[in-house]
Amino acid sequence: MRLIPMLFACALPLAAQASPVLPETLLKSVKADPAGYLESVTMLIAAYGAADGITQEQVGTSLALVRAKARTAAIVPLIGADLDADGTVTREEVVVAEDAASASGRGKLEKAFLAADVDGNAMVTPVELTDFGMAAALAAYSPAAMARVKVLMGFDADGDGKVTLNEVRMGLAGLTS
Repeated sequence: MRLIPMLFACALPLAAQASPVLPETLLKSVKADPAGYLESVTMLIAAYGAADGITQEQVGTSLALVRAKARTAAIVPLIGADLDADGTVTREEVVVAEDAASASGRGKLEKAFLAADVDGNAMVTPVELTDFGMAAALAAYSPAAMARVKVLMGFDADGDGKVTLNEVRMGLAGLTS
């Protein structure tokens, strides 16, 4: 979790610069596929920003929402199998839920149960469930992917705290020329 504040700290000083100075690994990543980077930030700005650009807070919100969606998708099948609502999903509950599920539903539930039951005791505890959801969230949006998105704020050429698509286009042109 220390990585997130560090990434913001790295991105903030970039905001006042017309041509962003990116960490070397991110610079290579953006230079390797500037069109792909532009496409992804275009979607980000359109989805979570406004007509006048996107703020650092909106970028953070978008990342939190992506992770929350991944976490929810991972744990919902298991929560649905917690038949007695005690917060722990047992093998017996999974068997009952699998009997009522479609073939693909059975497969997803079994895969989730086996992955979440870290200690192999045939039950998924609330702690294991939380950890399983967090792992899914990290898999959906790794720290490296977060860094790549958060560096977007480095393209704020006019220093107004918002990044527009035009600023990203100009910054990318400067990086790739």
